Amino acid sequence: MTSLSASQLRRQEEKDAARAVRRRVAVESATDLFSRYGFHGAAMADVAKSAGLPLKSLYDSFPSKEALFDAVITEVGERFAVLLTPPGAGADPAGWLLEFVERIVALLGANSAALRLYSRGSDGIPASLRDQGRDPFAGFTKRIETLLVDAVREVQATGGRRHIDAEVLGRAILAVTIAESRHRLELGESVEHGAAHTTTLVARLLM
Repeated sequence: MTSLSASQLRRQEEKDAARAVRRRVAVESATDLFSRYGFHGAAMADVAKSAGLPLKSLYDSFPSKEALFDAVITEVGERFAVLLTPPGAGADPAGWLLEFVERIVALLGANSAALRLYSRGSDGIPASLRDQGRDPFAGFTKRIETLLVDAVREVQATGGRRHIDAEVLGRAILAVTIAESRHRLELGESVEHGAAHTTTLVARLLM
């Protein structure tokens, strides 16, 4: 096996770095365009133009628009993965849950294009997923929902709304959080500015 020289290794590293930058720029542009025009309303040529890339370079990184969409969903999931940390031992259940909701709102505000894409529903995803009834966001929204449900059970154990099923209440909290954030976005307001109102709504659901 022939080893590469130091200069060859450096050139390879530079190529890999440039490829990674092109890929990230393309994903960011695609997230924005898919969120504004839907999957079918944004062409690969539109993404390439927005990203400042030759169309060939875009196809070198993503052989199809579906592959690009998959990369967008993966990127969104990675950004929200920071939420998937359960409360530590001794944490106040209600306090942790409300702080968790605040973190969800903060991430939605920082990733408004992802929120818009999520809000488009079936209009924003490839026909192959839409026709199968598959939700590309389900992988990480389900994990967030699971943390909420577990937290609700802890709150109920200390006197919260015990007569409401924890799974129903957990799903309702996530739905309220997303709906309120989306409403702020549609009004042209800062999503984060609605955090206090959102946590107030959630607190009312809990107690």
